[in-house]
Amino acid sequence: MKQTKDKIAIIMRSYNDAEVIRGTLEALSRQTIRNFELWNFDSTSNDGTIDIIRKFNRADRIQLNDSATYNPGRVLNEAVATVDADIVVFLNSDATPQDEYWLERLIEPLADPTMGAVFGRQVARSDCRSLFVKDTERAFGDGSESSGWMHFFSMASSAARRTVLERFPFETAITYSEDIEWTYRLRRGGYRIRYVPESVAMHSHNYTLGQSYRRHFGEGKAEGYIFREGELNYSWLRYFLMPFGMEVMRDLRWACERRSLDALLHSVPLRFTQKWARWRGQRDAARQMSDSSRPPPARSDSYTFDGNAEVEARIAMDQSLVSIYVRDAVPDEHFESLVLMGGYGRGEGGYRLVDGKPAPCNDYDYFLVVKGMSRREAGALQTRLREVAERLEHMVGVEVDLAVLRKETLASAPFTLMNAEMKWGHRVIAGDRWVLQAMPAMPFDNLSLGEFTRLMNNRGALLLMNAKTLEGARDIVGEEREVFFRYLFKAVLACGDALLAMDGIYHPAYAEKRRRLTLVGELPCRDFHRLYRLAVDNKFYPDSGLYESQDLEALQTRVTHCWLNTLSHLESHRTRRPIGSWRDYARPQLAKGQLEAHRRWRNFAITVRDFGARHALRYLGWAVRYPRERLISVLPLLLSANRDGQADLVAVPLNIPRETGWSETVDGYLHTWQRYA
Repeated sequence: MKQTKDKIAIIMRSYNDAEVIRGTLEALSRQTIRNFELWNFDSTSNDGTIDIIRKFNRADRIQLNDSATYNPGRVLNEAVATVDADIVVFLNSDATPQDEYWLERLIEPLADPTMGAVFGRQVARSDCRSLFVKDTERAFGDGSESSGWMHFFSMASSAARRTVLERFPFETAITYSEDIEWTYRLRRGGYRIRYVPESVAMHSHNYTLGQSYRRHFGEGKAEGYIFREGELNYSWLRYFLMPFGMEVMRDLRWACERRSLDALLHSVPLRFTQKWARWRGQRDAARQMSDSSRPPPARSDSYTFDGNAEVEARIAMDQSLVSIYVRDAVPDEHFESLVLMGGYGRGEGGYRLVDGKPAPCNDYDYFLVVKGMSRREAGALQTRLREVAERLEHMVGVEVDLAVLRKETLASAPFTLMNAEMKWGHRVIAGDRWVLQAMPAMPFDNLSLGEFTRLMNNRGALLLMNAKTLEGARDIVGEEREVFFRYLFKAVLACGDALLAMDGIYHPAYAEKRRRLTLVGELPCRDFHRLYRLAVDNKFYPDSGLYESQDLEALQTRVTHCWLNTLSHLESHRTRRPIGSWRDYARPQLAKGQLEAHRRWRNFAITVRDFGARHALRYLGWAVRYPRERLISVLPLLLSANRDGQADLVAVPLNIPRETGWSETVDGYLHTWQRYA
């Protein structure tokens, strides 16, 4: 018997599998690795399956779900949230391990941190019809055939680390091929997928023609959803006729080699049913595909939401000015492109009138794409550009942000909200206009909810700045009052984004956001739609005199309440567990969904560098988390109405003395936030 240092949980789904599940459970009991927990998730079987399970597993590890409302992605996500393990193994109840090394060999590749998921070999059962045997051998075998396919994976015998599953939960919008969608997302997120032919399970089905039609129709619909960025050619010729003909030819050759009359007679009706159903399913998906899954291109013919020619000319002049100064700061051999991001980049910028003339009111955010520069050289350029940005701010009247991006890193750009929005909506001011085509596909509906946790944290930090401003107990007027309202409304807009993300309908365009928010059922406060409308209006048409009579403290309390409720709802949705209190939430054991979370050794090194070795060793739970998770953890406590009794929970992650007052604690928070936001 072999032990592992990792905690392992095996998740087994079942439905009316009494004929085969006993053999699967007995095979598990003979594995070389025995220190695993078995969790059974049964869809209320009525053939005695549950009685068999009870003979092999404890009652508290047997969960029942309703087969009438079964959704594979939802059940898998709930199962992952239920188990406590470092490695989660998925084994169908009808996938029977063929030797005692099945588990040991399956999880071995997960020692590599770049490995996203693994899946084992499947062999057909003895009663399997000939063509289904052939399909199983072709898909699995030594892996040489499927390795040439665009993407292949099977959840029936597979495993992944919990950290990966938390970052990439299963999709619930589809009811077929959830394993294909999940691992395709992992690959685009930079993880590798490994086939382990040495780990073998017996698994096959004999589908009737009717069952084959339903299954392949469902898989075709799922493929239309998964590969909606144009990865596959769905024409009748390429997706039905050619695959049908080629599969029949392969069947005939196989039937002759095996002398199988069954395969010879079964081929044409089976392959016609499968390929026709798959093509019909994809066409059905194409008709039903909502805007949320494939947003239309951002506007590129204007900078503002509805500005006139005078407004557009003013902003265009600013872009020419910025371009000149940036080009002067970068050697020609290293310059690739200057990309305008944000509202102005996607044609949704705002403007105001200053002395009767139009002027920008939002920041100008840019990515300067350079080529042939080392990381150190790009960092030195970033430092030089700060002076350029300060000079430009005085000229154009709004903040200018210039971030350096190396062209060589575009193909491996992480799947973040900022990168997804930049790829979807931007405007190249100078240089190669197609430069961002090198970035991987980043559909909004596949964004990790942790990205919206990060957005909420950044906007909540603005509310914290407002809270500190109110602590001064003085009149807030002029530009300071304008900034106060800007921060309030940015927090409201972030709440809207989080609500859309939770429902899987996030969209970057504000006109579409407002429409989709009317579809959201649970809102964080009663007048949220009114608050959101005010926030959007303030973004596009800020009016410094509009809120002169507003009670700032009352409005701050109202927006903070909305922000806290939204964050609680978001984090409950992301973690799939209720947020009992902000004190519990502030502990390091609860991951905050950040992309850097799995890089524990790197995070530890950062902690030693920035917080000290003594702090890192004493508070190891925080030391292996990326510092942004500290900020996310304590911000709700700092914004809560009751600030008493929170000193220990806030002081440790911020690395400040426990007796530090609230105002000084906020200073410490904001100092750390500026570095890790």
